[in-house]
Amino acid sequence: MIFLALLLGGPVAEAAEFGVQGSYGHKTRLGLGARAIWRPGAGFGLTTSLDYFPYPEDDAIRDGWGMDASYFEANGNLTYAFAHKRQTPYLGVGLNVAHVSVGPNSFSRSATSAGLNLLGGLRFHRVFLEARVSPTNSPRIRNAHSLDGVFSTRIVPRKQVCVAIGLVF
Repeated sequence: MIFLALLLGGPVAEAAEFGVQGSYGHKTRLGLGARAIWRPGAGFGLTTSLDYFPYPEDDAIRDGWGMDASYFEANGNLTYAFAHKRQTPYLGVGLNVAHVSVGPNSFSRSATSAGLNLLGGLRFHRVFLEARVSPTNSPRIRNAHSLDGVFSTRIVPRKQVCVAIGLVF
């Protein structure tokens, strides 16, 4: 998205804002992230973000693997901001790509899934608070034994609710 804004130049590049955020997901615990926002006008905007959750909740993501895990998600959302004097509420819809990795290097597994995002937020000048629901993704790695004793993994989609608070520069 940043490349597209630089390529198009002019009003799109000038309207770009960048920020940092802290997130809490009910399945992924605390995370840190970055976001970019483009507002071409008329209340519409494009918000992209990348969140990294280093310590996802036991069993919700790892599904009993009992190993170290990490989780990240990339989001691209179309938003609409409603005009108010002091604060700006907004709603949006978009895409989410989530990735989870578990295990030490010699026995690691990973899974990636894509899904829908629904979000709503409130912005006070440069500070924002946002709630995001991803009803169709948030991958979990489920372990299984085959008849020959080999481990296999599969993605098990689960919904993720995430709240983010951050600062836009």
